[in-house]
Amino acid sequence: RSGNLLPYIGTEYVARDMDLLRAAVGDEKLNYFGISYGTFIGTVYANLFPTRIRVMALDGAYDPGAYANNPYKYDYSQYVALEETLQRFLDWCGRSPDCLFGHGDPGAAYDALVADLDDHPVRDAHGNVLANGATLTYQIMFALNGGRSSWRQIAKDLSAAQQRSGSYVDSMGSRSNFFAANVSVECADRVYPPSKLLLPSRLALAVASSPRTGPVAAYGPPGYDHSHANACQQWPAKRASRYAGPWNAHGSEPILVVGTTGDPDTPYQDAVTLAATLENGYLLTFVGEGHSGFAHSSCSRAAEIGRAHV
Repeated sequence: RSGNLLPYIGTEYVARDMDLLRAAVGDEKLNYFGISYGTFIGTVYANLFPTRIRVMALDGAYDPGAYANNPYKYDYSQYVALEETLQRFLDWCGRSPDCLFGHGDPGAAYDALVADLDDHPVRDAHGNVLANGATLTYQIMFALNGGRSSWRQIAKDLSAAQQRSGSYVDSMGSRSNFFAANVSVECADRVYPPSKLLLPSRLALAVASSPRTGPVAAYGPPGYDHSHANACQQWPAKRASRYAGPWNAHGSEPILVVGTTGDPDTPYQDAVTLAATLENGYLLTFVGEGHSGFAHSSCSRAAEIGRAHV
């Protein structure tokens, strides 16, 4: 029901709308803090209006050139980052007394749980599937964004899922609106090569790099971030609001870029690339787990809040 809107929800129009809001409240310059996709909005704004920035901090950064113009490369990095984060959690679980999931072999227990949910999904009273291996994988995908402090709870929730209880066996229906918006915005922003031969080969490469988390993103329905190739490769709407570069924000004030080494959602190397791409970018590295430094590092928060008061 939103077909007429689809060409206009790309990030360039978002950034231009943001500048209209700046003008509407009478500010000569913009103060901006963006996390995750918000870093791409900030990057586009900084390139459209570099002299209208007062302070800007971008945390959990996108590599803008790859995101917009080389999406298979960008997606591959996210497949790898997510799989590596899950493996770090399972390694911790196997040696920590705080993890009771898997009885010393959490990797095998996790694989068995996913397979069993696929073979015997949880259904409601009408026979509709509420949870299976794919929905469990999606729940884990989001839970890992919570960083190391969330690992104990993830282990408890996986143990509950073995008993077919807890949040991991609830319906994913509440996320459907978010998934629809996420796919639509990214397909407005990104151009996947139209080759039908390239799509399966690149998806197969991604799955080979991430055997636990990759298949649901590569071959499931369009949902979150790196699962969009199937939809965007055949996207029918025009991309009237797509921004494709440049990315250096020539003439801007200093821009703080924050990257987390164990970020499962926006790989750390993206922050390194963005800081180097921006003419006046500065990188702050948080060595830790979770999506964004602001959410998991007091040092990162202090630096980002400090930027707001410069």
